[in-house]
Amino acid sequence: MWYVIQTISGEETEIIEMIQKTVSKSLYQACIFPLCENVWKSKGINIKIEALFPGYVFIETENPEELFLNLRKIIKLSKLLRNGDSHNGYSFLNLKQEEVDFLKNIINDDKEQIVRRSSIWCEEKPNGGKSICRVEGPLAHYMKELVKVDFKNRRAFIELEFLGEKRRIRLGIRLLEDEELENSIVPYLGTKDFDHKIRKEKKENIKKEKEENIKKEKIKEEKIKEESKEKEVAKENHNRLPQIKVGSRIKIIRGAYEGIETAALRIDAKQETLKVPIKMFGRKMQVEIPKSDVELMK
Repeated sequence: MWYVIQTISGEETEIIEMIQKTVSKSLYQACIFPLCENVWKSKGINIKIEALFPGYVFIETENPEELFLNLRKIIKLSKLLRNGDSHNGYSFLNLKQEEVDFLKNIINDDKEQIVRRSSIWCEEKPNGGKSICRVEGPLAHYMKELVKVDFKNRRAFIELEFLGEKRRIRLGIRLLEDEELENSIVPYLGTKDFDHKIRKEKKENIKKEKEENIKKEKIKEEKIKEESKEKEVAKENHNRLPQIKVGSRIKIIRGAYEGIETAALRIDAKQETLKVPIKMFGRKMQVEIPKSDVELMK
């Protein structure tokens, strides 16, 4: 028979590992924690593996009393659901046959105990919206229990009796156009692992952001230093040659025209250049030279 162990949400896989390591295989036939595919849409379709029934582990055994005595030794934070039939003061909640069938139908022998998305084919209604014309997968078994379909977020809801109460259970769905939009599958993480992952990612992001800010500040400082240096050079050049005016006699002291004496025709204060006339190869021409390449003649 199948029984239920209730534990802390997020610790289900840890409980199963403890059972597998500690409890004799002769005391149980199977121990599962059903998961399900859930869809969220962000730049396409992404599939996240989540708990179908958070906080519940299912175990198959023919000897519940002895199994419980073994479980009680290793599971400190979990409790067993009662059904009123006490065994040494404690009891499992055993599943009804229809509940066992439900689990088998939706898991469908999946090796990872994951309830996969159901494929749905739809037709557009004349007045808008969609109507389902064909279903394959877990949902196909429970179309009579279907109470809502959220096409946008790719999920369907069914209502039925399970674990002693009426429950609304969410099942993932897949439309025909989803194949080309699907990006990635994010595996299941228990609450502790998930919180640890989030904290780690946040810490890494803060560190990365800090490093990027430091890098930006260094680039900014270097740019300020470079601009300051350029201003200093320009200031020195300006201070060195403040007397040069249009018509001033000058001598070119460096460059291709070194040694030529001429006069300033035009001064570009912004570019720190002079336009001067020179004579080369028997022809007169005007050339532009840096102010730093000339000196004022007395």
